[in-house]
Amino acid sequence: MSKPNETSHPGTHKNTVDETPQTLGNPPHIPVLPEEVLTNGITPKYLEAHGNKLEVTIKPYADKSYDHVALKFGTPPNSYTVNARLSSLDADTVVIFTTDNIRGIGNGLHPLSYELFKLADNSTSPRSPSQEVKVKGM
Repeated sequence: MSKPNETSHPGTHKNTVDETPQTLGNPPHIPVLPEEVLTNGITPKYLEAHGNKLEVTIKPYADKSYDHVALKFGTPPNSYTVNARLSSLDADTVVIFTTDNIRGIGNGLHPLSYELFKLADNSTSPRSPSQEVKVKGM
């Protein structure tokens, strides 16, 4: 949001001031997972019961200039990144990993984190804190 600065010189160009709250490099929120996944991990039984997908929720971030999210699950070479458009300025964004995505990551304890980015200039936010997720039986 911008508004013109007042100037004491009539007819001169008016500057604008960016009033977007600054995040000062603060990382985004931790990715939110279903309680069942936090407690028991991701299993074939869980995925089958939930349409062969894992839904991860991204909470809104204070700096509203970001329009996309890159959610990374796993550690290279066994990792998978989903890029998605943020829902809106004040709504949660749900990002989906499929059974095939998770199978490719493999069994074990894996980090899940994300960064927000601006499609226009590809600038990014700091990376979110990692959420450790157990994958078993895949």
